[in-house]
Amino acid sequence: MIRLPEGAVILDDAEARQLAHAVMTAHQFMRSHGAGMNSSVLVLAANIATTSGNPDNPDDNTEQYVEHEQIDTPEAARILGCSARNVRYLAGAGRLPGHQVAGRWHFHREDVLVFRDYQDRAA
Repeated sequence: MIRLPEGAVILDDAEARQLAHAVMTAHQFMRSHGAGMNSSVLVLAANIATTSGNPDNPDDNTEQYVEHEQIDTPEAARILGCSARNVRYLAGAGRLPGHQVAGRWHFHREDVLVFRDYQDRAA
């Protein structure tokens, strides 16, 4: 790593790939715990990985990490075909990934759809 007087940093290819991988790994961990990462950080990590000689996006398709439509409890209940109370129970029990903001549950639409499809196969 080289630091420039203007505050810029130059990374070699290996350092750039490590940084991009670390960002995507942190994002996956955060997502599994109901949190998310700023999409501009994810896009930056993908750009770092692709400019460092790696033609593929880090770990997976970056679109999967960047596009997250947030939905509320009533919409999740509509998708799952159950009550809002049941959705809150599932989220509180850790069975349905989501996060609370000011006491209200929020979910990634894709997570709810995956949960629904998994429940349909299990039934």
